[in-house]
Amino acid sequence: MTARHVNEYIWEIMGHRYTLKDFRTFGETVRAATILADIGPAATPAEAGENIILTTKLVAAELGNTPAITRESYIHPTLLEQYEEHGRTIEGLMPDDARRARNVRMEEPVELHPEEARPSTTSTSTQASTRRRHTT
Repeated sequence: MTARHVNEYIWEIMGHRYTLKDFRTFGETVRAATILADIGPAATPAEAGENIILTTKLVAAELGNTPAITRESYIHPTLLEQYEEHGRTIEGLMPDDARRARNVRMEEPVELHPEEARPSTTSTSTQASTRRRHTT
């Protein structure tokens, strides 16, 4: 399987607005956010900088990339700015009740941009089978 195969699947489901790189960038930004939340707010600006460097190195190691490329291309700059300037992490944004997240089930695909989605060429039984696979 190649990136092209994954992109074609994404385009079929969501239209051409998104690519695999968008999901990878989102995933790595979330990963950096969870690392910073685990570390917690820094006591000093120097400590904030050290925590950002550590976070970037950890995310880079998971990606198999350099910290510089990871920071520039895969971690949204606002996340790092908010941490560095205000000590903000996602800690306050995460739900207190983790059960809420576990109880969410997607019965039907979500169309974020239905005007861009291509008409499906798969049969109704194939669509139902795919839906069952993705919701279990």
